[in-house]
Amino acid sequence: MAKKNDDKSIVLSSFSPSPPEAVYLRESDIQEQRETISNQEQETIVNEEELRALYEKRLRRFCCLCCFQCDLWKKDNQKEERKQAITHFSSLIVGNGFQDLLPDDWILGVKVYKRIQSSSSHRQTEPSKSIENKPLDILKQAKRWMQHAEAVFGPLLFAIEKPSQAILGITPQWVIFLRTGVHSKDIIAQKFKADTYFPAYYICYDHLALSIVVAVRGTLSIADALTDLDGLNEPLKITLAENTIHGCVHNGMLRSAQKLTQIMEPILREACESYPSYRLIITGHSLGAGCAMVLSILLRERNICDNLQCYAFGPPPVLSDSLAEACNSFVISFVHNNDIVPRLSIPALRRFFRACQIAKRYHSFQRLALWLGWTSWIHLDASILEHPSDETYESQRLFVGGIIYHLQKKMRTQKGCMMICSHDVGHIYSISTITRQQLREIIGLKGMLMDHLPENYAKAISQWIASHSTDASQSINGYSVAVDEDHPLTDELSQLQNTFNG
Repeated sequence: MAKKNDDKSIVLSSFSPSPPEAVYLRESDIQEQRETISNQEQETIVNEEELRALYEKRLRRFCCLCCFQCDLWKKDNQKEERKQAITHFSSLIVGNGFQDLLPDDWILGVKVYKRIQSSSSHRQTEPSKSIENKPLDILKQAKRWMQHAEAVFGPLLFAIEKPSQAILGITPQWVIFLRTGVHSKDIIAQKFKADTYFPAYYICYDHLALSIVVAVRGTLSIADALTDLDGLNEPLKITLAENTIHGCVHNGMLRSAQKLTQIMEPILREACESYPSYRLIITGHSLGAGCAMVLSILLRERNICDNLQCYAFGPPPVLSDSLAEACNSFVISFVHNNDIVPRLSIPALRRFFRACQIAKRYHSFQRLALWLGWTSWIHLDASILEHPSDETYESQRLFVGGIIYHLQKKMRTQKGCMMICSHDVGHIYSISTITRQQLREIIGLKGMLMDHLPENYAKAISQWIASHSTDASQSINGYSVAVDEDHPLTDELSQLQNTFNG
């Protein structure tokens, strides 16, 4: 009980079997304790703000070092957006207590994470389901749209594959023509230099496939990376088929898709009116896949085209569960083998960063052993990567949207009667549908970075088709093109085939 004395102090009596002892706290003491607690909370807030400001400063310096042009931060129309992207990413890192991690900690954290996963029992997931409804037709369509997803990368990606032609000053339009057979006169809109929250893209008529194609480029610049890093959840309410859906979207992808929608809507309406029988295809890889997924939802809500489909290759998780489920009818996502990007949700990253913190605490000899690949001395259970606060972030988890097809690498085929004369001739791939829940965790397996490259997606799709199809197919520069034999442009395709493959 509490009562007042003549000296205006508060008496607190402790309830116990023994005679109570009165503890006297003056009002001045109580006020002093309140001020102390308030000061401590304020110091905590100030320290967090200081850490966030310091982390932002480091990121800006890193961006400037990675950029070949010094005017990255001098553009008035982009300076504020880049600052917002860095501030949002810094909030995610500092808010989770991972601001002390350095790049070498991330590299060693990968090795620790792989070791923990290999020595611990994995979480049980639903089995994959084999595809029964014409997987060959699905993959042939995917192969065509993957060509556009590659072509939008422009000369830089093309130069990696064919360095001899890079010195000729090849243009983005020429890359599109070589990769897809689409002539420059059929490109109706284009932007090949990305800005923060505004990725590169092009819109074209693909007469060979009877489609209007929107190809959004993946990550290829610092501006693209900043869009990727802004992973805060942004609420979104949409109406699809007279159903109102509430959900959340990756902030960087949503802002990019909104800006693309604003630019593209009048162009696409005119294009669809010019060719009413054509489909509208939205495609992209990585960042481009995430933006294409959100863009297709926004365009679908606006009834731009009755026949709209999105093909996303290696997309990051950008949609809440309700939105990811709502786009099953018009979004198809592809995941290649152990690709890490479709598994990079915030809860999964928190587990990975804890592995990085474990690597950071190792002494120099242990870190040297990690650099040399010696990890057999690590004996840790996967539970060490869990934290009670994970439940809060689990409710905010984002997913890959649409129907998800998993291209899984099974084995490498070889020829020859003995090991001496055997040689590699390619991989055998299987394709199956998987659920969003099967992409909840980062898989610390070989190839999780290389499997994300667009050329490896294209090769996996091509090899699966080659192993399951006996039909002769027309191609441009070695790439299959699915066209109608009675289409009036078939002769043009044959000429292109003779030009580039002959």
